[in-house]
Amino acid sequence: MITLYFFLDFFVNNKITYKRLFVAGLCAGCVLISKYTLLGFWFGFMACIFFNLILNKQYKKSIMSCLIFLLGMSIPFIISLIYMGINGGIKEYFNVYFYINMTAYGNLKTGLIMRMLKIASGFLKGLCKNGIIQIILLVLMPICLIKMNISKSAKISIFITFVFTVVGIYWGLVYYIYYFMPIQIFMLISLIGVATLINKYIKFNKWSIIFLISISIITTVSLSYFKTNYKICRFMKKEEMPQYKLAQIINEEENPTLINEGELDCGIYTMSNIIPSTYFFMRNNISYDKYPRMEDSLKEYIKEKSTKFIVYYTTMNLGGLEEKEPELFNNYDLITYQEQTTRPGNFTLYLFKMKNL
Repeated sequence: MITLYFFLDFFVNNKITYKRLFVAGLCAGCVLISKYTLLGFWFGFMACIFFNLILNKQYKKSIMSCLIFLLGMSIPFIISLIYMGINGGIKEYFNVYFYINMTAYGNLKTGLIMRMLKIASGFLKGLCKNGIIQIILLVLMPICLIKMNISKSAKISIFITFVFTVVGIYWGLVYYIYYFMPIQIFMLISLIGVATLINKYIKFNKWSIIFLISISIITTVSLSYFKTNYKICRFMKKEEMPQYKLAQIINEEENPTLINEGELDCGIYTMSNIIPSTYFFMRNNISYDKYPRMEDSLKEYIKEKSTKFIVYYTTMNLGGLEEKEPELFNNYDLITYQEQTTRPGNFTLYLFKMKNL
């Protein structure tokens, strides 16, 4: 959001300070080490500023702007390298976060034209699944952008940054509903346009602005309370939740060890206060053919009885699970199971304990 503000202000006032570029770089650096698929936004931001400065014959500033931005971006990354180096994890850092994420997720073999079509399709899917208000605001965005009192090159630059953002997010051709969240930042363009239109008929003053901000806060808080995916468990006590019930059993054992099998971490590590003792501790959303080591290792942990407990988180019934994982039933006893009622899809948490423990 702060980077978008700097971007818009650059086109309004036709200048940007090195301090702002450094801050934008810091933001990009934090994103680099947390969710680098979002970097398309900052790539578009910096590329457009660079070429706008070139067009305005500010050649020295165009180079310096890139260097200062990269300096800011490098700081979080260098800090992460220092941390990983101290803890002997640099090799795994690059292998897991960069190499495996880039090669194991998504489809990298699709041709460029087909990829662009699928990216557009992914964007439209995300748009349609995120509510009528967001659809209206994002459909209005290009209209409001055209009407904004900025130069043509500024409008093109903002649109290019929007495209880079979408392409970066959906490049791997993987679609989850939350992928759309960063794109929502561009709704601010529509809100600026709507506010500008209203201001033609109703002049804003201090009190009207305070009123609008208050209404916005009340609306946002209300929607966050009533229109969210956690409302099904809002009034549940922790004692009613399956993770708590299983954690109570697990923690009866002295120095318990645990693996979350079957799916992504279902929260059992947090609830039982157990740090995983195995390299792989859940099943990521990566297909077997692209990264067999993960699933093979999880099966090996079962075979070798690597942990005292296993929580198998799955939509399979007990018969289907026994057919898929015979080694699990050979080496572990099924203690109990709990239905995950707060998540769609009929998920069950099966708790297994090592035999003869």
